[in-house]
Order: sequence, then structure tokens, then C-alpha cells
Amino acid sequence: MNFRGLNLTLENKSFWDNYDDILSPAEDVFFETYDLPLSFIVLMLLLYGIVAVISFGGNIAVCYTLCNGKVLLTVTNFFLASLSFSDILVTILCIPTTIISDIIYKHWVLGSFMCHVLHYLQLVAVLQRAFSAVAITCDRHFVISRPLKQRMTKKTARLLVLLLWILAFIIALPSAWFSQVIYLQYQPGSRGLCIELWDDQQLQHLYSVILLLLQYFMPLLIMICVYAHVGYIIWIKPTPGEADKIRDKRIALSKRKVSLIFRH
Repeated sequence: MNFRGLNLTLENKSFWDNYDDILSPAEDVFFETYDLPLSFIVLMLLLYGIVAVISFGGNIAVCYTLCNGKVLLTVTNFFLASLSFSDILVTILCIPTTIISDIIYKHWVLGSFMCHVLHYLQLVAVLQRAFSAVAITCDRHFVISRPLKQRMTKKTARLLVLLLWILAFIIALPSAWFSQVIYLQYQPGSRGLCIELWDDQQLQHLYSVILLLLQYFMPLLIMICVYAHVGYIIWIKPTPGEADKIRDKRIALSKRKVSLIFRH
């Protein structure tokens, strides 16, 4: 974006310190419009289209396979269906919005209501995707580490999926509440941006850190630890049958040593 037409001093101030000035109708505050290269627009539309088709088609196929009754509906499949549905939401909500707002129009054109709704649902889908991935990881770990113990029932799995969705809806509420369209002064007219605008910046930073932990770092840490333990169980830890064989070999070796001693 070309900011040469911006006649506003931002030295020693943050964006939020100058927020009131930017929104004021002062004649000397404006941004020049900009145009993306046509080749870049075509490339981005092509890439977004490929990702959308693969993501939407693949996850629809997974949901259809799990829900048509031909596949045994297991506990893991409940989590897989939830994960696929959240991926479909991300594809539907994020990709078209990015194309419309960032590539085609280069500003928010969907109105204030959609600003609240889309920000909220996008965050819900992303949170639920992270929660579902963790649930699948923990379920696999339980099956491998405790193969003889009773697994989670289907009723419990349904309830857990529902609770994870409710948790995602609750955590994302501040995003819906504080999302709004702001208008920066342009020449001519004004164009909107859909952003989160908090009254307390410290709370906003805290909320951002919490989201970063819940969406990325905590799921990543949990999955690394769980899969590391699964790898230990599969490749390093001896199975009960192998442990018995090792024990029998040690007993046989001890008997041979004892017999050799008595022979001498």
C-alpha cells in the first residue's frame, strides 16, 4: 500500500494513540488507494481456489463416508467428523472473505453485521479444529497405551464433541463483541476495515496471548508429548510377550551357569 499521501505524524506514538486522529474528518488525513498487480491477483486467486477445492472436497468426502452408515461409527470417527466439519467452516468463512476483502476490493465491503459474525465464526472454527486434533491424539494414545481397558463410549464421545464446540463458542465471544468496522479517511470518500477494537489494550493483549496458547502452543505441546510416548511404546518399550521371552532366556541362561558350576 502506498502511504505517501498520509499527512500524519506517528513518531513516538502507537496506532491506538493516533486512533482518534485517524478517524477524525480532518482534511489532511487520507490514504491513497493502491492497486495490486494483475499477475499477483491471478496467482492468489488460483492458489486460493486450489486450496478451497481440495479442502472442501476432501472434508465433504470424509463427512459423507462417516455419516452414510457404511463405515463403523467409532469414537475416533466422531472426532474426525468434528474436525472435518470445522475445516469446512474454515474453508467457507476464511477463503472467500480474504479474496473479497483483501484481493478484489482491498477493504471491508460486507457490512458491520458480517464483520461481527465472520470474525466470530472464523475463530470458533479454528479453535474447534485445534481441540478436535488434541482429542483425536489423546484417544489414539489411550488405545495404544491401554489396549485392554474399556474405551470411551459413543455417548461420551458425542458429549465431549458437544462440549468442545460450546467451549470454542464461549472463548470466541470477545472477538464477536469487539469486532467492528472503522473508516479511515480517503480521497475521495471513505472505506472500512473490519478489526477488533478493545477499550483496554492490556485485556486485548492478554486475550491474544490466550488465543495463541489455545490455538497453537498448547495443542502442539500436547501432541508432541503424546506422540513421543506413543513412539516409545511402539518402538522401545517391550510388549508383555517379548518381556516373557526375555525373562525365559535369562532363566535358561542362569540354569546353564548353575549346571556348569555343579559339573566342575
